[in-house]
Amino acid sequence: MGNAQWREPRESSSLQSKGEVTSLTTEVASLRTKLTSYKSHMSLIIQALSQSSIHLPDICPPSTFEPL
Repeated sequence: MGNAQWREPRESSSLQSKGEVTSLTTEVASLRTKLTSYKSHMSLIIQALSQSSIHLPDICPPSTFEPL
């Protein structure tokens, strides 16, 4: 009976952790989709601007930039 008392919180904690992992995984997938869409839109904007008479300065990513 003593073991049952100790297992239950672990199982509950484990289920909570799994739920959090699932939630975060879903959020990461959503953010990746949004980022892909953003990159696509930015690419189209830059392409349109480069075809116009508007000159764009060179833009460098921040030094902390890490590709996915």
